[in-house]
Amino acid sequence: MHRLVTLQSIEEKMEVLKERKRALVATVLGGEEGGALKLTDADVEELFAPM
Repeated sequence: MHRLVTLQSIEEKMEVLKERKRALVATVLGGEEGGALKLTDADVEELFAPM
């Protein structure tokens, strides 16, 4: 399956946001020691921000 996303559209912005959230969750749940302790207030706000 292929997804077509138009540049500078809301779909593109949503994809970027979802990828950033995936990376943040991977950091928190990853095997790194103390990963959750490295979260900043901005990280937590971004994680729970509406899409």
